[in-house]
Amino acid sequence: MSFRLDLFLAELQKAEHGLFKSFNAKNSSMRHVVTLVEKGLRPVDVQVALDAVPDDKLKKYSRAIEYLRVHYPLPRPAITPIPAGSAIELTFDGSRGDLFYGLVEPRSYYAGRVQRMNPRAYASVYAADDYNNFIGVPRGAFSDAQLQRRQQQLHGQAPGGPRNPGFNLELFDAYYETLQGARFHPKNVRSLPQEKLAKEKGGDDFAARQTNKAIRRACKCGINMVATHPRFVNNGAKIHFLLDGMGELSNIAQKLGLRGRDWVAGGSVPITTSELCYCFRQWNLVQRSVWFYVNYQRVQPPWVQNWTLSDFNGREVKAGYQSWQHYAEDRIEKDQRKRGIG
Repeated sequence: MSFRLDLFLAELQKAEHGLFKSFNAKNSSMRHVVTLVEKGLRPVDVQVALDAVPDDKLKKYSRAIEYLRVHYPLPRPAITPIPAGSAIELTFDGSRGDLFYGLVEPRSYYAGRVQRMNPRAYASVYAADDYNNFIGVPRGAFSDAQLQRRQQQLHGQAPGGPRNPGFNLELFDAYYETLQGARFHPKNVRSLPQEKLAKEKGGDDFAARQTNKAIRRACKCGINMVATHPRFVNNGAKIHFLLDGMGELSNIAQKLGLRGRDWVAGGSVPITTSELCYCFRQWNLVQRSVWFYVNYQRVQPPWVQNWTLSDFNGREVKAGYQSWQHYAEDRIEKDQRKRGIG
């Protein structure tokens, strides 16, 4: 699909809930981007203007910017080299609130490596699971009252406080605040129709599928928290996303699910793959806070550079770069069809 100005403007209007007048403001950095695009100036000039857009506007207009990147097209940004000394034991810092994401086995191995090689950087709370488990999301504790009680327990205002002495009150409060957003709150899964839970684990057990969906959303909350909450951002906290054991990442970009050990259309979707897709969709928002790893070393995001590497078990992991580009295009076109545009 070639670039169409009307589709770009439609994406901006959607972000403004149909009110385009705010783009007439003289001091709007997005207005400058729009002006350059309307004049048909060089993509490199548009990219320079886009680089000046504040983070809050990058988030607000992420769909319009994504359309612009794919279809204008903007020049592919230069790949920032990963500095030397980027092994996990040198980059992870639990005192900042850093979290591991990825499959269960790699998380355990990576945490163990940090504990052995740089014990000062280790933290006993190192994964979103630690927050979710304390709140009780895996046990179906979804209501506001249940979450509030867990916060009171954490602060010693109710019996049954945390057993983990490494639990940081400030970090948990930040998690609690982020979780209150309607998008992530576990209670909202109660109102989802069955078709929205079709790819969740649990078979015919509707409550089990609701719980799995709630965990999925709460894990995305952890990424959003580290990327946006001042308690984490001001400390320079990072998400360390471990790609070990995930094989062909193109399967994830193609939105395939698992049926047994096979990636197929319509299969169940592992939570880790949803977390990776969330990072991809929200890359404008989270890119300063999410680092990727294979075999204990930082690597470029799979949608930024194509690579094939061996993980800590000697198994191959492939970025699948081209599939991620197709994923971006498909998301835009699907959304526009849904809204009757184009």
